Amino acid sequence: MLRPQKVIVFAKHLWTCHLCEFRVTTDTRNQLGRRRTSHIRGCDKKEAEKVQGFIMTLPLVEPTDLPWTQRIWTCARCKKGLGYMSDSQKVRSAQAHLDKCSGLTISENYEQLKNAKLIDFQQNHRNKAGWHNVAWRQKRIAAQGS
Repeated sequence: MLRPQKVIVFAKHLWTCHLCEFRVTTDTRNQLGRRRTSHIRGCDKKEAEKVQGFIMTLPLVEPTDLPWTQRIWTCARCKKGLGYMSDSQKVRSAQAHLDKCSGLTISENYEQLKNAKLIDFQQNHRNKAGWHNVAWRQKRIAAQGS
């Protein structure tokens, strides 16, 4: 008799390796850290320094086609994004990509994304309170009524 497949409805802690697209899903942050470190040491030995800096200098990361829910930043021109990382690494990587791709600044890129009315971008970047935000909920109900 076959066992039913386990279905994950909401991935609580998720990480995608930007080098090989390997995905890790765990229940806790500690498990995620251990699994990520294990993957980097085992599978990406030659390029481990590109994934995680062992000294405080973190490398530039090239944007990829990550799922919208795993992005911390998105390019308005090519729609590729960066996964979660330190703020300094994100800013440096984003600006390096924008210099090559579109020549925009980070704030100009963000304004273009807001004005592009991309549903995925809007859902991923709305107020952190989301459904619990009264103003957002009233605006949404009013928009549905029109």
